[in-house]
Amino acid sequence: MPAIRSMTGYGEATFDLGPAGASRPYRVAIRSVNHRHLDIRVRLGRELSALEPRVHALVKERVKRGHVEVIIEPEPGAGGGARVVVDEVLTRELLVALHRVRDLAGLEGQVTLADVLRFPDVCAVVTSGGGALDEPQAELAVGGVSTALDRLVAMREAEGRRLADELLLRVGLMREMVRRVEQGLPRAVEAIRARLDRRIQDVLGGSVNVDPQRLLQEVAFMADKSDVSEEIGRLRSHLAEVERQLEMTSHARAGEHAGSGKKLEFLTQELHRELNTMGSKLGDADLVRLVIDGKCEVEKVREQVANLE
Repeated sequence: MPAIRSMTGYGEATFDLGPAGASRPYRVAIRSVNHRHLDIRVRLGRELSALEPRVHALVKERVKRGHVEVIIEPEPGAGGGARVVVDEVLTRELLVALHRVRDLAGLEGQVTLADVLRFPDVCAVVTSGGGALDEPQAELAVGGVSTALDRLVAMREAEGRRLADELLLRVGLMREMVRRVEQGLPRAVEAIRARLDRRIQDVLGGSVNVDPQRLLQEVAFMADKSDVSEEIGRLRSHLAEVERQLEMTSHARAGEHAGSGKKLEFLTQELHRELNTMGSKLGDADLVRLVIDGKCEVEKVREQVANLE
């Protein structure tokens, strides 16, 4: 069952298209980085160009999100690899034509190598394989791509496990922040009462006894304005959903992990929204500092979630 995955990874493999006793090795390199959707780029040599649709299909089966680049090329220095072919007939005809143009135009100077090489058909790089692949060769190439994809996915899953551990650590820190805010609310309400009492005494100069019931009503009104119990409940719910998503993704059947990164991105937005509301309601400096710490943790979560498939 697939684990949670990062969108960053690398995998490579080799395959050989040469007949017995005539090695013709190729290397497959597949890289992936972050992207909002699945973006596949394939670079194949002319000999392998017919395989592009099959390579695209293979990648789409294994990867759900990210920019993926697939490069297949002959191994450097391999025997029977690429070679340069010069069209000698075309080159001679071009030289004659270029000299004739020069003379007709009344120009001076010599025709140079650079003038000739401006025509793309003079030189061509070809592989010794020549024509299209037969089916056994195509299967060898596709097998090489599949092996490279296996290694890419393994790296993405290893990185995903590391990211998941980091996310769970951040979730734990935010849970502790919420607990400390909730624990500090009674003290904050008492501070409101003491602050209001001092203000009344300052205004009245201590000459009038304050009705305790009236003071209690004012304290209750101000405490209600700074009540964050709903925000605390929603924060706990969102944090539980982040943990559930990580757990669900880690135990999903094939294909069920797709889009988990997007869901977690949405949850980080909701966490940030609740913390903003909480910070605007709380008047206690110590509790506000806790909320700021929580927002810093949410930002770290957002950065990590942006790497998930």
